[in-house]
Amino acid sequence: LFILMMVMVINAMINGDFARGLSFLFAPDFSEVDATTFLRAMGQAFFSLSLGMGSIMCYGSYMPQDENIFKTSPVMGGEDFGMFGRDEPIIPTALFWLGAVNKEVYDRSKKDNIALPSLHSDLFLPDPEPTIETGITAMSQAAIDLFGEDLQGP
Repeated sequence: LFILMMVMVINAMINGDFARGLSFLFAPDFSEVDATTFLRAMGQAFFSLSLGMGSIMCYGSYMPQDENIFKTSPVMGGEDFGMFGRDEPIIPTALFWLGAVNKEVYDRSKKDNIALPSLHSDLFLPDPEPTIETGITAMSQAAIDLFGEDLQGP
């Protein structure tokens, strides 16, 4: 991922207006900040949280009762892309939530009533092989379901 990020940065330096982007990022124009700025920022924050929760609830409502998923307490979840679906151009968004904790750790946490660390915690430690395998399977199936025959080629 680091190499990919470096390629993107170098490409932006060569082909884009990199200096202007850095200036925009590190030299903000506070004369443009007003009450609307804070309202939009609050809207972004609340929308991101509600989009994540709404996506999970919507997805879960279509799951069959015998599906192999764990029941969890409701949580507020979301990421930083929530405004993509609200501002022009409208960009459809979706949020997948993938369990990544080792099964023994999960079972012990349920038995001893211990909360597991969240995704953004420094204590979060995914179980790599089943997490990656499940993530690839779920995302591939979602793409096949979404695009259908388009993925199968000519």
